[in-house]
Amino acid sequence: MEFAPFLLLDTDNPLESLQSECQKRAISMDSVQCLLQKHHITLSDPNLPSHALLDDKLYHNNRFTICQSCDILVRPKLIDSTYTLTLSPDKDKVFMRCLDSFLALDEMEQELYAQVGADLAMLGVILRDIQSLHARLQELLQAIKSKPKMREQEFCIMESSVYVPPKPMRFRFLPQESYQALHQAQARSFFSDESIPPPSKIEEAFYGVDSGELVGVYEFGDGGVAGRNLLGEYCTPSSAKQRIIPSEQEHITHKAYDDRIEYFSQVQGFIALHNQFTAPFAKKSHNTGEQADIFCFYTLPSSPLKSTQTPPLLGGIQAHITLSIESSDSSIDALGDGVYIEAEHIEISGDLGSSTTIKARHLVINGATHKSSKILAQNAKILTHRGLLITQDCTIKNVDSGTIYAKSARIQEARASSIYAKSIHIDRLRSANSCHFSTQLQVQEIPKSHGDDNALIFSLLGSSDYRDYLYNARAYHRDKSQTLARIDSTLNALLPKLSSAQVFLQKLQGFTKEQQAIALKEAKFSQTYAESLLLIKLYKATLARKNALQKSLHTLAHTTIPALQARLANARLCIGNVLGFENYAHIQKLELGPSELMSESLLLEYNKRAVITIAKVKEPSGQASTPNAQASLESSASLDSSSLDSSANHTPLIHLKVEQ
Repeated sequence: MEFAPFLLLDTDNPLESLQSECQKRAISMDSVQCLLQKHHITLSDPNLPSHALLDDKLYHNNRFTICQSCDILVRPKLIDSTYTLTLSPDKDKVFMRCLDSFLALDEMEQELYAQVGADLAMLGVILRDIQSLHARLQELLQAIKSKPKMREQEFCIMESSVYVPPKPMRFRFLPQESYQALHQAQARSFFSDESIPPPSKIEEAFYGVDSGELVGVYEFGDGGVAGRNLLGEYCTPSSAKQRIIPSEQEHITHKAYDDRIEYFSQVQGFIALHNQFTAPFAKKSHNTGEQADIFCFYTLPSSPLKSTQTPPLLGGIQAHITLSIESSDSSIDALGDGVYIEAEHIEISGDLGSSTTIKARHLVINGATHKSSKILAQNAKILTHRGLLITQDCTIKNVDSGTIYAKSARIQEARASSIYAKSIHIDRLRSANSCHFSTQLQVQEIPKSHGDDNALIFSLLGSSDYRDYLYNARAYHRDKSQTLARIDSTLNALLPKLSSAQVFLQKLQGFTKEQQAIALKEAKFSQTYAESLLLIKLYKATLARKNALQKSLHTLAHTTIPALQARLANARLCIGNVLGFENYAHIQKLELGPSELMSESLLLEYNKRAVITIAKVKEPSGQASTPNAQASLESSASLDSSSLDSSANHTPLIHLKVEQ
């Protein structure tokens, strides 16, 4: 939206003044950019010295009130803001977070200072030490220039020098806190949806604890430190809170300190805070006094686990808990529908119901899983598997319409299943399976009866390292593509102004040096000159950022990802005898998209032993070698352009090789 720039003069409420002026001029608030021109702070006590604003001892008392007035330039917004400012709830800190499209240019420093100053004034922040603010912003710019990834961080650009807000009394349930912190780190991984429980499970869960573990802390809080917050408001300390008397509870011991009470579990088991969700599952008679329980424990029944009687049991792996679950009646599932359990060692005798979830370090299931089951285990031994299994190593008698992600999988019989692993060993491969492997696949036989339509795929998706790499590469590509869209929008907005700036500078070049010197002494002419230079530098820097990102994304999509195919070299497929029909060996083409394209396919010959390997096509002389992607893999969770641009500029070729 085009409009003539205007000034908000001597306003003590910039936001209200801006809203009023925009309404009068029929201007959208989203189409304006504000720049702080100057500000003045008045203290109600005339006897205070001039340096009172910067003297903490004088400033942080309640003998006066503060009024801040500002002159703010309002002009049409050329580009969307590339940062956000957040005032803390206690109004004692201001945080700045830069978007990926933020440019750290020295030439933009003064512009950034003015823009941030106006934004802070709009929030009502008293700019008592503008020089310190500018120094902090300069530190931020230098940090981002030296390490561009620091854009992702949140910076504190202002903080009250004396005032400390009061800390309220609070209770911390540490098993839940540590569990959530541990799983927050898994938020950006290939299996994040499967590894992180839904919020409802977190709220209703019991958590595994070991004997002697600190399970809760009652923090008394404090009144804080009196002083002025960032809005200049004087805040007094709150009154001291009443100290609680710790309650006595079975299996819980406590230690009292001046500022807190710590609670420890005396037993290994599953514990929760006593509330409306957990109380129905609690072991009775825990309270040894008159006060209500803080915690409640859950004791597993000897009978099969039903969802109506079993809460979510989380964190049992870290607490080294062992669970043995058995159903003596084959018609009753050992794990009922919807049960969610975690433990270091789990042994189940019986079947699993629908929508069950198991997480364990070591797992044994002498029964059948359900097609909707989700299992995450370091090592797993299962009689019959359906549903999803994510593991390091597994041994399974029958896989029927199941999905497996593993490092190593040993299976007696597979039917209509999807298996992803570095190394797979299958005794009998029935019909309609897809086996993705990155190192080796050994099949004793594909039988004549129900041994058709199998896809045996040489694929890097068989490796968990490359799955995670591709997951993060796709996230990187998606995020940077969004940044490119914002940069394109910026360039389109700058382009009309750029033409005017270029015409102005070309006109100035036609002047003699004496004429230029005279013209630049005129304030308006000098301002136009400075704005034109800044605009051209901004456009060039934005265009350079766009070109660098485009190059990075092109390298990732067309060089780095395809080049990883060479990692399949020497992978091996060996089948004792092929008696079924329409069984194929494939090489999967690795791409940023979710496609299942195959770069090469080979029909397995009937009634013959099959041994197929991956061979690398000899590279033409002078061509660069295959890029080493290991460094990128080791830091796949933090891909950046520097790790991607170093890749080679070609795609190595591999092909299927049949051994005699």
